Amino acid sequence: MSSSPNARPLDALLQEVQPSVFALCYRLVGSIEDAEDLAQESLFKMARGYENFEGRAQFRTWAHRITTNTCYNFLKSARKRREIVVPDPLETTDEFLKAVDPDLDADELRESLEFSFICVLQELSPLQRLVVVLRDVLGWSVAETAEALGSAPAPVKNIHSRARKQLRKGRPARRLLSGSHPDAEAFMRKFAKAHVAADMDAILNCYDNQSVVVSFPTTRYRGKTEIESFYAPVIDGKMPTLFIGVKMNGRLSAACYHPNKHGSLQHTGVAIPEIYRPLNPFASPRIHQVFWAFQPEHFKRANLPSVIDSAEDAKKVGQLL
Repeated sequence: MSSSPNARPLDALLQEVQPSVFALCYRLVGSIEDAEDLAQESLFKMARGYENFEGRAQFRTWAHRITTNTCYNFLKSARKRREIVVPDPLETTDEFLKAVDPDLDADELRESLEFSFICVLQELSPLQRLVVVLRDVLGWSVAETAEALGSAPAPVKNIHSRARKQLRKGRPARRLLSGSHPDAEAFMRKFAKAHVAADMDAILNCYDNQSVVVSFPTTRYRGKTEIESFYAPVIDGKMPTLFIGVKMNGRLSAACYHPNKHGSLQHTGVAIPEIYRPLNPFASPRIHQVFWAFQPEHFKRANLPSVIDSAEDAKKVGQLL
């Protein structure tokens, strides 16, 4: 590797960009398993092609270009076109931002890993996804994006414009509270208390008539009447009795536990809410949208145990809501 214009060891460079390579793959494909595979494939291509890296661009930019092409080929594959993508929740930490250009807005980068953004991205075509992520997330210019895609600037501008219009339709117009906002934390305690008490009125008071509940894989409930029908089958004796706070996709979320026949607490799902504050300054926050993930693999990504034996053990696991 001595002929390379970059003096840093290849292993160190790959380790540095791995988090952002994975985050780029995750944004584009929505599946954690696929993103992990594509990230590894991209890193392998970088290692294999490092001798050809001429140093005219930053290594990070070169790495993202390889990753973009890898993901684009995957998204165009016959197998992928047949699939209906249901994004996976992700336990996000700042490690996914370490290898990104420090001049980019960290808050915007975190928003681009939020679950609702990943969901809306999956509704775009593969080419639209690539253009949006390169332009709006990684901050690439039109010329850089066109070069990476082997296109001309004018088509890239048109694709970006159409994709942005579609994204605006899918993204909330409401101002959402960040996961670290104290009002969001207070609301989540209220949300958990209402569920533990199996108090339907208190639960519905967390929503409004524009709120949406998304139950994996694809079922949606909009407005209080439909949301009540979501809770009706479980409100009597089947509600979680313990909620533990966890960060999923950058937002404060709730891991739910329910008593099992052995007297322990068994995981039942993860609620990933988007919370907003109404324009009325005296009104309490409400849920704009909440994603209920019930699959075991989703719960594992919250990095919590499947079974908790006692209340004392629960306190050791994480922040009780």
